[in-house]
Amino acid sequence: MKFLLIFLLLVFFNGYAFSGDFDVKTSEESFASSPDDELFYNVTFGISPFDGLVGIEFQKRNHSVGLGIPWRVSYRYYADPDGDSPFYGFYLGRFKEQGDGGKTYKGISYKDAEGVDMGIGAGYRWQWPSGWNVTGILSLHYMDKEYSSPGQSKKYETLVLLFPGINVGYKF
Repeated sequence: MKFLLIFLLLVFFNGYAFSGDFDVKTSEESFASSPDDELFYNVTFGISPFDGLVGIEFQKRNHSVGLGIPWRVSYRYYADPDGDSPFYGFYLGRFKEQGDGGKTYKGISYKDAEGVDMGIGAGYRWQWPSGWNVTGILSLHYMDKEYSSPGQSKKYETLVLLFPGINVGYKF
């Protein structure tokens, strides 16, 4: 948790991580000619630690905020806001898995599993002039999971793992 807080502070205090003047690109060079104040939307689907299975990203200049399903909120910083670009960011999510007693943890069957997850990651987005894009991601993922079932004590599990992802999107 301390590592994530330090990372967040670095992101917000260092808005120029990929420093340099970025010229506004012509439509031949990248996705679109965009003034600095234009807002773009990117609808995504696939497996992504930032967007979940389905998500939407709101991007203004180099910064983007995303919402996804299952419940997920994320922030990304793109080096090139209009074209192919490396990025880094962080995300926070919540999940709930309901079952029929099929969740097994340490040999005991539980009815429900729920928890929170968060992480930091980096990746690369390939952007085509048509609006379509593909994003490859690798993140350091932290998950805190709680197993419960009527009549049994709750059990807790904490995991830290590498979470790869790939998704397809359409930016408009």
